[in-house]
Amino acid sequence: MIGMNLLAIAALLTVALAIPSMFSGRPKGGFTSHLFNNQYFFNYEFANEDSNVNILFIAGEQNAGLQFVKGDNSYVHYASQLNASLYALEHRYYGDSHPTEDLSVENLKYLTSRQAIEDIAEFIRQKNEEKKEEQKWIVVGGSYAGALSAWSRLIHPELIVGSLSSSAPLLAQMDFYGYLQTVEEDLKKIGGPCHDQMNINFTDTVLELSGVGFEGDTSSRLWLYQTCNEFGFFHSSDRGTSVFGQTQPSKFIDYWKN
Repeated sequence: MIGMNLLAIAALLTVALAIPSMFSGRPKGGFTSHLFNNQYFFNYEFANEDSNVNILFIAGEQNAGLQFVKGDNSYVHYASQLNASLYALEHRYYGDSHPTEDLSVENLKYLTSRQAIEDIAEFIRQKNEEKKEEQKWIVVGGSYAGALSAWSRLIHPELIVGSLSSSAPLLAQMDFYGYLQTVEEDLKKIGGPCHDQMNINFTDTVLELSGVGFEGDTSSRLWLYQTCNEFGFFHSSDRGTSVFGQTQPSKFIDYWKN
């Protein structure tokens, strides 16, 4: 009973791990000496001494939290069946994992999927060092984090034995404007006055995205930067009559000039 209580307490702890902040992309290593604290959560409730299985959930474009290592998630059930240690790793820049002093465009150049993949790999290496014995890692994620999960397994098969990738945009469509067209049609049908407020709220959102500090919820600015700068599967309207955007269709606007 005492042991289970200790496990329960451990499962509620949040921990930060110091890892290199900038990966150069060179084939053999290439981290700088600069370190930042990367937040992660863990749950050892199901682990036992006979199991060397670890499940690592990637939080992706959102803040990490206890809900990712507890509750009614499919991979939590898998952890219980495999007697696995369960972790949730926060993506650099999101939540409390800040590799730079602010979110200026100059500093956001280190916000890339390849950097995130190397963060995952470094996390696993450090945990392997702690555990000593040979470990097996399964990386889990959905949407963008699902893509990171698959790419991590592809790039680092020496560290990761399996990947569970859900709804991952591995074949993403450039400027998927049809997405927002469907959203607008649904808002007209069931949104009531919400639809008429969208233009006003859109302007407020643009102002919010101009902030460079880590205060408040910064995930929108971070994710807009990633989709625009690296992936290109942002959702524009491409229609002048849309409530999402300006009065001109997106194909006539140089959105990303600056």
